[in-house]
Amino acid sequence: MGGLKGRLRQLRVFAHKRLVEQELDEELSIHIEMETEKNIRGGMSPAEARRAALVAFGGVERTKERVRDARWTRWLEDAVADIRYAFRSLAKSPGFTAAAVLTLAIGVGANTAVFGVVEALFLRQPAGIENADRVVRLYIVRDRGMVQTPTGGGGSYPDFLTVRERVPGLSGIAAFGYATNLDLGRGEDARRVRGRTVSQSFFPLLGVRMAAGRAFVQEEGGAGGGLVAVISYRLWQEQFGGDPSVMGRSVLINGRAWLVVGVADKAFTGIEPQAVDVWLPMAAVMSEGERDNPFSGAMHLVGRRADAVAPSVIAEQATAALTDEARTIRELDPTPHVLIGSLLPTSGPHKPKAATLALWLWAVAGTILGIGCANLANLLLARSTRRQREMASRLALGASPGRLVRQILTESTVLSLLGAAAGLLVAYLAASIMRQFPIPPAANELHRRLLGFALLVAVFAGTVAALAPAISAARSDPGRWLGSHRSTGSPQRGRLRAGLVTVQVALSAVLLVGAGLFVRSLSQVYAVDPGVDVDRLLVASIDLEKSGYAIPDREVIYSAAQDRLRNLPGVENVSLATFAPLDGGYGGLGVQLEGRDSAEVVAQVNWVGPDYFRTVGTKVLRGRGVEDGDGRDGGPVVVVNQRLARQLTPSGNVLDQCLMIVRALPRGACARIIGVVGDQRSSYLHAGIGPTIYLPRKQNPDAFSLSETHLLVRSRNPGALAGRVRETLQTLRPDLPYVSVESLESRIRPEILPYRLGATLFSVFGLLALSIAALGLYGVIGYFVSERAPEIGIRRSLGAKASDVVSLTVWQSATPVTTGIVTGLAAAYAGGRLIESQLFGVSGRDPTAFGVAAGLLLGVALLASWLPARRAARVDPMTVLRVE
Repeated sequence: MGGLKGRLRQLRVFAHKRLVEQELDEELSIHIEMETEKNIRGGMSPAEARRAALVAFGGVERTKERVRDARWTRWLEDAVADIRYAFRSLAKSPGFTAAAVLTLAIGVGANTAVFGVVEALFLRQPAGIENADRVVRLYIVRDRGMVQTPTGGGGSYPDFLTVRERVPGLSGIAAFGYATNLDLGRGEDARRVRGRTVSQSFFPLLGVRMAAGRAFVQEEGGAGGGLVAVISYRLWQEQFGGDPSVMGRSVLINGRAWLVVGVADKAFTGIEPQAVDVWLPMAAVMSEGERDNPFSGAMHLVGRRADAVAPSVIAEQATAALTDEARTIRELDPTPHVLIGSLLPTSGPHKPKAATLALWLWAVAGTILGIGCANLANLLLARSTRRQREMASRLALGASPGRLVRQILTESTVLSLLGAAAGLLVAYLAASIMRQFPIPPAANELHRRLLGFALLVAVFAGTVAALAPAISAARSDPGRWLGSHRSTGSPQRGRLRAGLVTVQVALSAVLLVGAGLFVRSLSQVYAVDPGVDVDRLLVASIDLEKSGYAIPDREVIYSAAQDRLRNLPGVENVSLATFAPLDGGYGGLGVQLEGRDSAEVVAQVNWVGPDYFRTVGTKVLRGRGVEDGDGRDGGPVVVVNQRLARQLTPSGNVLDQCLMIVRALPRGACARIIGVVGDQRSSYLHAGIGPTIYLPRKQNPDAFSLSETHLLVRSRNPGALAGRVRETLQTLRPDLPYVSVESLESRIRPEILPYRLGATLFSVFGLLALSIAALGLYGVIGYFVSERAPEIGIRRSLGAKASDVVSLTVWQSATPVTTGIVTGLAAAYAGGRLIESQLFGVSGRDPTAFGVAAGLLLGVALLASWLPARRAARVDPMTVLRVE
């Protein structure tokens, strides 16, 4: 107990340092006075007695140091002193401090921002789930049969029942369907929400609490279950103002009345990155045929592991159960197997493209950090060179090499903390770009894990960068530095700084090549000719079938909608189509020219209204497009695209010929080809151009129920017109479902997003890396000029021209720069194949990207070395020699 009290008493040194030092002085004075009096009594004079007492005591200051060293708090005292000294030292060099903090901020900020995305996609379990680490996903792999999911996928309702009944390793299992858009309400207050069908066991299995009301009960999860719904906390607040009386109230969803029975916990937004607004019981929306259909693959399965059961055991049990099930159904793969993953989609076999890109960006951010570490090490080396005389003096006065290393590392830690704070600001600014990822909204929120990561990265970078100058300072020779008037750098130190520049240039070359590849890829994306005017189209969708409108009533509404839209200012053309352009494919029908002994061609089909091709901007190459009178008199007609025309006849001239269309026309009937139009892509990037036919909508009334019909509006500024178009359509009738209005450009934006993000972020990171490398090279050449000032002065005094000095200085940078460029380009070439999956229309070893990167680096290196070279050429030889 006494020892503990003594240790606690020693903590007074931090609160009362002056008082403690005063007490130490008084105690030592008492001991010296006592020894002096003893000497006087022995016959010495007072002066001799005091001198003898001091000699016997062994020196006051040395004794004080021994007393201080005996305190267990000494390391804390030294740490506090080192931190104070570090702040004073850094404050005396504001230029160095600003450059070092900025370098760290860029590296730390870039890594923290990207880590926020990576952490949300790969590490953070969905919120609001109890013991989420024990909930697993089941991916069913089938290589043969009617349903093939060779990399793993969903299952059917019979699969769900089989696993539920025959897998004891799961304490519970639930199923959920694909997320889909739902229409909530009607008329002007209608809105589009995101919904998902789930089994009755979904919420209990996940352990999701209800903010209000209840989850689904057993009878609502069986055949013929009631029309009940659970809504999200966000929808409850936004749509219903958090009113508790919404429980038990009916709301219109897709034209049907659903009873709201519960509100999910605020933290729970679903188990996918995109938030869900409404959950519906699966049994209430499935038909009897869907419940008994073993060939559906649209149902995802999740289960909760029983205590002490390994995922591998669950996979074996589920595989055995599904194998037994498959034996009774001939068309199913007889050898299915099950993969087990966590709730995170990125842990399964189907990683989103954004997740792969996020990992690449994290590698890029790590490269930026490496460049920053090399540049910071160069800055610290330059600073330590200027402080060699100070370090030598401290060594000569008795400081240990370890004490100097600790001081330098303390300074680097202070820099790291400042860099971490600035890096968080950079990460916050970068979050606006990162939010374009399809990730949970909380991905870029500051939390303890993100703050800890930023601090860890900063301290790691600062420590790594400080090791070289710390070791160099500890090995300094005091005699060399104190014995000369001017300090000169060692060859080893010069080679180290040049090597660091080589590393920076090499890593910058890799990033610039990556930036060039993504920029080239993005240019290829925008160079795609989709066959329609993407930037001039609005797509308005009204699903009248959901609201129970008969076909004649739908036509009346569509006709009124077109009339109103044509009268809006800024509208150039309006038309209708069953499928909007670039929607990813329009079904398929067999076609064949009448009287020709040719193979049947499977063509995509779209049902379109008058002025469709003029509205979407597809050229009519021969004949004409669909007009208002088509489909009434004169028999069936059809328009074909150029690809189909060339497949039907070598010349492509098929006008006025008769085309037989399976299932669209009665047997033996054919449609007259009235036009040949340019090719439209089925999807902007991910599908090619296939044979396509266009049928007049009025000629094919039975096709109206295939899909919601799209109104296509052509305008010079579709983005500014979207709000007016939606308002006009939504007020046509008070009972209309939600009217979705989007520009065609926004509909294809998800396809373009990964390439645009890659080009933007790689370019930003590449330019940052280039800037840091240029600063590093500038510092090295400036150091070279400073160290060789006497030599340059002698050369100038002996007749060397300014151009000779410039050439000498520039050539000094040639070796590290050339070595770095060659090394970086070689590394980029070796890794080019790895990034090709993220590119479009460009090879991972594209010579243009490599050439531009090399040229840009050489140009920047030349500029960075020319500036100090010009300063060297202006050296006055007499001034330099006089100083030396």
